[in-house]
Amino acid sequence: SVVGKQLSMILWYQSVCDADNKPTRVFSEMQGVRESYTGVNFDGKYRFFMYGWLPDDYTSKQLAEGTLDEYYKSYFKDIADHPEYKDFGPIWFRPANEMNSNWLLYGGDPKKYVRYWRRMYNIAEQYGLTDFNVFVWSPSDVTYNSITHVMPDAVMTDYWPGEIYVDWVGVSCYPTS
Repeated sequence: SVVGKQLSMILWYQSVCDADNKPTRVFSEMQGVRESYTGVNFDGKYRFFMYGWLPDDYTSKQLAEGTLDEYYKSYFKDIADHPEYKDFGPIWFRPANEMNSNWLLYGGDPKKYVRYWRRMYNIAEQYGLTDFNVFVWSPSDVTYNSITHVMPDAVMTDYWPGEIYVDWVGVSCYPTS
């Protein structure tokens, strides 16, 4: 209301893990936020919900080897078992963003990251979630191996899982890049 425009998209971050570093965060938490802040009739307008879903307690190697497979199966099954979630529009999943950085455990390993993304996406596909929802691949605009050094041999495209695994691309841009 301050600038005279309707809010049209909400980005909400949630770690996969709880305070004890266990992968226990559930769909009902996310759906509760969606019900509070989005929906077809919210202020007469539709709001998109983008879910920044972070496996920030795991390395790309762990993720690529399937450490979170059972968690993802349970999470995606819970969504599929509650088709009423569609009343609020698609979920824009933005999992494991900024993977081409050094500030995240799952960052810095393109081959394993690609393997992880495809693995996670295939699980979502098994539950029918990829037909209605949107999967957003979102690297940092510059690939780093330290805060001050750009990795010349690794670029964001090295982390690209492939067109069949991504619906939208969004890039995080930070000054002075």
